[in-house]
Amino acid sequence: MRPADVRNYRFLERMIVIAERQVDRVREQMVVRDSVLGSNPEYPYEQKSLSVVGVGHRLEFKAAVDEVERLKGLKAEIEEIFEVVQADPVDGSIFGGTMSGKSQAKIASELGISQQTVSRKLTQMCNLFQIFDEI
Repeated sequence: MRPADVRNYRFLERMIVIAERQVDRVREQMVVRDSVLGSNPEYPYEQKSLSVVGVGHRLEFKAAVDEVERLKGLKAEIEEIFEVVQADPVDGSIFGGTMSGKSQAKIASELGISQQTVSRKLTQMCNLFQIFDEI
């Protein structure tokens, strides 16, 4: 997870809704219906129109589903990290403020620290939890 992901947290719910709509659109297009001309297999041979049904857009569907899962996973990861870091008032304020869309300068002025410190601590929090995920 990157600090930019935390900054975009407030948009994740909307992005998930949009991605789920894409899944629905692709799912609707997956069933392909068409008709072909054929005839009776036995005499008298008469021309018939036969309906056929097939499945298409599988890769597009999988990609759309994967995107929904990625966004939901990212949202859950950010919320999990927030639960841990809010035990520390400064870290909780930095992470929570970033999640809610506050600028680093505004968070820094509220906490009485520099904007660089806010940026550094946010990056450290993201990197620390990324290390724990890899273990």
